[in-house]
Amino acid sequence: AVSPSRDLADVFSKGTYLQDQNGDGIVDAINARIVVPAKGVPEDLAAAGNIAARLGFESSAFTPGLGTVDSSVEPGAGAPPLILVGRSNSLVQRLITDKKVDLGALKPGQGLVAFVPSAFGAQSALVVAGADERGTLAARAPAAGRLPYVWQLRSDSLQSVQQEVRRFLQQRGIRSSTSTVTEAVYEHGNERIAQLNVGLDAGAD
Repeated sequence: AVSPSRDLADVFSKGTYLQDQNGDGIVDAINARIVVPAKGVPEDLAAAGNIAARLGFESSAFTPGLGTVDSSVEPGAGAPPLILVGRSNSLVQRLITDKKVDLGALKPGQGLVAFVPSAFGAQSALVVAGADERGTLAARAPAAGRLPYVWQLRSDSLQSVQQEVRRFLQQRGIRSSTSTVTEAVYEHGNERIAQLNVGLDAGAD
């Protein structure tokens, strides 16, 4: 069995959003709903379209009905995993209220890509939103085109960053059994990651 996606490093691997339902080793289903604000701006829709294209690229088949609006979704048990796009998305706002996502620290032109493992009960969510419309577009490109790579395709990956962090800590006598890449911040006009948040389960040797 394939483990559920656990962070940004594996959201586009077989797991939560991309599934092999007949066990032949090939992704053949998209298990997701891309949710945009009911009154979303063009930047929200562009970001959602790019993410849908990436999911389609990674899968050999899918059942139509991939996109919807926030007013038509009630997250929870039985609902497919969600990809939430746009700052004004009511579900993103709910996560902000619950302190599971923070857009307040973003500067104009910055966008966040965040994997929230327990967004709505046990249901995970991927959030792509910006401080403003330019920020959402800034987050769109890496979310749709480059993850799990830090910058260019086939360059350093988020997994390699996790390994380097664990190696750095081990050299200083700090044991880390697991690490997760929870959030990446991008800036308009800059393809490189501006900020990467890595969560650690660490303890002294």
